Amino acid sequence: MDNLVNEVERLCKLVKEHNLKEIKIESDDLTIKIIAESNDESTIVYAKPEDAGLEKVKIATAPAAPVAGKAEPVISKPAGKAVEAPLVGIFYRASSPDSPSFVEVGDTVTVGQTIGIVEAMKVFNEITSTFSGTVVDIPAKNGALVEAGDPLVIIG
Repeated sequence: MDNLVNEVERLCKLVKEHNLKEIKIESDDLTIKIIAESNDESTIVYAKPEDAGLEKVKIATAPAAPVAGKAEPVISKPAGKAVEAPLVGIFYRASSPDSPSFVEVGDTVTVGQTIGIVEAMKVFNEITSTFSGTVVDIPAKNGALVEAGDPLVIIG
């Protein structure tokens, strides 16, 4: 039981760290759905055994307090179309640590060209470009957890 609690706590931290809305984990005898609900004051992460019909259990609250005197950075988004992650998983820019990246900023890509890989449940899913053009930005970091709909590569 302690292993399950530790795993739920670890997953809740991942949800919070990567600003995920929810994650669902299924096994033969248990399904757990972790949901993050936010308001201006705090983020609350819940773990709910789906099949047990139990109430939500509050796991974590309150973000770090803002640092006084620090202005929020203004982030300009590059113009272009985003190739988005089709599923939740770990994004890789290359097929192996020793291989060169599939694409770099400034590269010209065509429709159907591989731009990265998303690993989900030990399955490596090749991600291909849905647009032709020049890579203007790669907002997804190599080895980072991405959520479905996250921009991986921006093509102008």
